[in-house]
Amino acid sequence: PIFTNIGTADIIILEVIVMIYPRVKELRLEKGLTQRQAARAAGVSLSAYRRMETTGHIYDYELVQLSIFYDVPTDYILNRTDQREIHRARSAI
Repeated sequence: PIFTNIGTADIIILEVIVMIYPRVKELRLEKGLTQRQAARAAGVSLSAYRRMETTGHIYDYELVQLSIFYDVPTDYILNRTDQREIHRARSAI
């Protein structure tokens, strides 16, 4: 076996990683951007952006940066939902 001594938490992490990188690439291609352009616009390094697209490994601050840049919820990037709209609280003013 490839994985030995792997627990449930490890499997969940692997599943999330596998699901992230297609979403990141999908969002970039929808905007017609290169990885370099997307990285610069999102405020992350090119190597970090490439890592996110190829391995699915994403740090929390990078997740927030991508969410802001692409204007989608973090849960969309993490493939926890297909809902792309961010629900913002309405002001009482």
